[in-house]
Amino acid sequence: MAKVGGIDIHFNQGFFNTILKEPGVDQLCREKAMQALDIAATIAPVDTGEYRNSLAVEHVEFQYRNAWQVTNDCDHAMEVESKHHTLANAMRMVT
Repeated sequence: MAKVGGIDIHFNQGFFNTILKEPGVDQLCREKAMQALDIAATIAPVDTGEYRNSLAVEHVEFQYRNAWQVTNDCDHAMEVESKHHTLANAMRMVT
């Protein structure tokens, strides 16, 4: 329980533990990750194409929620991200 502005707030953790793993919520998160993947592939800097071609979406399960993450496993992904912020910029463009 927390008190905000003199009001007692009861956070129903069980509700959120359930809703954040619901198929509809999971599908919505997947759709947004796929949007981010498409945007990242479009705005990615291309020298050899290895970075762009290594972009992928992965499903990750956590204790209280599921997630979809846009990832990249090429050897120089961190260097590209540090210079161009491709994934961060793609996430900002998701609607």
